[in-house]
Amino acid sequence: MMAGMSGCASMTARSPQRLLLLDGLRGIAAISVMGYHFGHVFHVKNLFARGYLFVDFFFILSGFVLTLALEPRLAKGWPPSAFIRARIIRLWPMAALGAVAGAMVMFATGGSGTVEIALTLLMALAMIPLTGIRDLEAFPLNGPQWSLLFELIANLVHAMLLQRLATKVLLGIAVISGTTEALVIFTYGSNRVGPDSLDWYAGLPRVAFAYTLGICFGRLWQSRRTRIESHWLVPFALISLLPIALCFTNGWLSRASGDALSVLVAMPALFWLAACGSVPSRLERVFSGLGILSFPLYAVHLPILKLFSHFDQSPITGVAALATSLMLAAGLGFTIDHRHKAKSASAQKLGEAGDLSHSQSSAKGKVDRQPPVEA
Repeated sequence: MMAGMSGCASMTARSPQRLLLLDGLRGIAAISVMGYHFGHVFHVKNLFARGYLFVDFFFILSGFVLTLALEPRLAKGWPPSAFIRARIIRLWPMAALGAVAGAMVMFATGGSGTVEIALTLLMALAMIPLTGIRDLEAFPLNGPQWSLLFELIANLVHAMLLQRLATKVLLGIAVISGTTEALVIFTYGSNRVGPDSLDWYAGLPRVAFAYTLGICFGRLWQSRRTRIESHWLVPFALISLLPIALCFTNGWLSRASGDALSVLVAMPALFWLAACGSVPSRLERVFSGLGILSFPLYAVHLPILKLFSHFDQSPITGVAALATSLMLAAGLGFTIDHRHKAKSASAQKLGEAGDLSHSQSSAKGKVDRQPPVEA
């Protein structure tokens, strides 16, 4: 569910600088989700007890970025099937890596029998959740995989249907799904819905609201109307600290009320401020690095935390688990980014050579020069 900015086909020269703020925020979001899982795995209270709220930020970001990258290309005749194939190529390998890591950890720690682990792994690799089982996650090998499945479903619906709908219709869908999400939050007592096997379907309004709203934001951003300029530090600090601040409201604001206000009101408003903001040039590499780190960290951190906690739950082991997760994610992220840039540069050179020699058809040249879809 990590949304990248390099796939936006209609950016201006200044756009990459503006969107780096969102790159930095998705890195902070992934770190916060890791902090939330760290508290559960190591049984310690920390300031990231509401870090699960950042999953909604990821869904908004995915809808926003893929609107910039997808809709102009579909309008020019790019087949939806090609888009879905690109999304699977983008998301599945990291989801598979997380599932394999989870299977290895479960086997090493004696969590289940070999046959059971193998069958669970096959289902995870096929992106098939376990459903209807109490006290079990839909993807027990690597819990966060549920959101990657939901994002792929949202991507499919976007390409096949949502991109054809008017923005006013999409806003209506967002209102209906947001109202449904509020009912779910107050029914379950929080917005931590979606990962569990027994009631996985409760996460559908969650992704429907956030993703659809992200599409609306993307179209509004493209129109260049109603942009609200603000200092980059305002949305960055407020979004980053929002789940932490909620940890101090238990005395006067229930968890359900805080979660609902956060994901339905505060986070969308702050997201729009972030989409309209820009970062100083001196911080561009930092924010870009956070964005590169985010997807691998989100996809692989939980098995690592579980492995370390199985042998020891001391503070030193916890710090080592966090450091290992960050270093592994950074290695994966920067390796993938380097290979992607090299592939894009090679494709661009081939496209230019084709234009000069007239050895490629005009249609193929246009396809080759299309920027990749990343999110």
